[in-house]
Amino acid sequence: MAGPWIFLATALVIPASLLVFLPISTTAGWIVAVVLYGLIVATLLVTTPTVEVADGELRAGRARLPLAVVGVCVPRTVRMPCRNAASGCTPTRGC
Repeated sequence: MAGPWIFLATALVIPASLLVFLPISTTAGWIVAVVLYGLIVATLLVTTPTVEVADGELRAGRARLPLAVVGVCVPRTVRMPCRNAASGCTPTRGC
C-alpha cells in the first residue's frame, strides 16, 4: 500500500481545483475538489501493486518468482559484513 505521504501530496488537487471552480460557484468548487481527490485516491489504491510471499513464490504485482531462486531474507536493521573494502564498506558502516 502507498505511504501516507502520497495521500497528502495528492490532497494538493483540492486547492488547485478550488482555485479553478470557486469563481464559478463555491458549492461546485468544493464538490469537484472532493470528487477529484476521491477519484485519485481510488485510482492509487486500485493500481498499487502488491508484494507478498505465498505458496512458495514471491509475487510483486503480476511478476512471480519461485522462492528457490530468491536469496536469504535479512532484516534491514542487520548490518552485512564487509566483503569488499574497495567498494567503500567499513566494519562500522556495513555494505
